[in-house]
Amino acid sequence: MGPQMNTIMLLLIFTGLVGMLLVVFFMLDRVNEIHKHSDIPQRGQIDPAAVFGGLTGKNLWDALIGVPMPGWDQKRIAAIRPRYDLVLQKHLELLFEDGKLDGREGFASPVRCDRMVPTLRGEIESWIPHEFASGIYRAGYALATTPEQDREPIRQQIDMVGDALYAATGLPPNPLSAILMPLYERPKRPTEDDEAN
Repeated sequence: MGPQMNTIMLLLIFTGLVGMLLVVFFMLDRVNEIHKHSDIPQRGQIDPAAVFGGLTGKNLWDALIGVPMPGWDQKRIAAIRPRYDLVLQKHLELLFEDGKLDGREGFASPVRCDRMVPTLRGEIESWIPHEFASGIYRAGYALATTPEQDREPIRQQIDMVGDALYAATGLPPNPLSAILMPLYERPKRPTEDDEAN
């Protein structure tokens, strides 16, 4: 009677586990269904009308450099410039990091002018002209392949591209190399004179 009892107990446990799995899958399906029908905004999607008045990508760039846009005056464009400064900076950081990564791996990939830039509220489409995008990408690539003591021309190239970008968009000038290539002060090594004191 012992082996039959063990078999019955194992079948009951197995049946219970299968039942619990079915309940869990049913509950997960219900939660997903409820979430799908709720009006919770998706993370990662941002309403361009709420941030830049409906302008994204190349249209946003064109408005900021002075190309007339229907329904937009200079006062309204000036109001979105400070927010665009953050998007532009993040776009440039991403291009620079792509260049550094490709430089470490030893191959250059094509540079795209448009990019989905992550912000705290979600992603926004950003666009900059190819000459600026490729200049920042090439600087990142060169940084990864150049010895540390020979990096000053890269810093100058970044600042030159940054000055042109900020001038074109009407943003206040900002040394872009200070953001992309911050200078770190190295701790001084104690000398014999310091140790004697």
